[in-house]
Amino acid sequence: MTACWRLADLLAKGVGGRSPDGARALELFRDGAEHGGPYCQLQLGLLYARGEGVEQDYVEAHKWVNLSAADGN
Repeated sequence: MTACWRLADLLAKGVGGRSPDGARALELFRDGAEHGGPYCQLQLGLLYARGEGVEQDYVEAHKWVNLSAADGN
C-alpha cells in the first residue's frame, strides 16, 4: 500500500523532469482509498474538494476525508 501512494504522489507532482500525470495518480489514489489506505483516502478527498482530475464533489470529498480521519490520519 505504501508503494502505491508514494508512486501516486510522484506522478501527481511530476518529479525527475517528467510532467505530472494526474490521471494515473488519481487511479492509484482511488485504488488505495478503496482498499482502506488512509493517506490515499485523504488525497482522494482533497482531489474531489478541489475538483482536480474529477468533477468537484463536496459529498465525495467529505466521505473520503472522514474515512481517512476514522482510520487515524
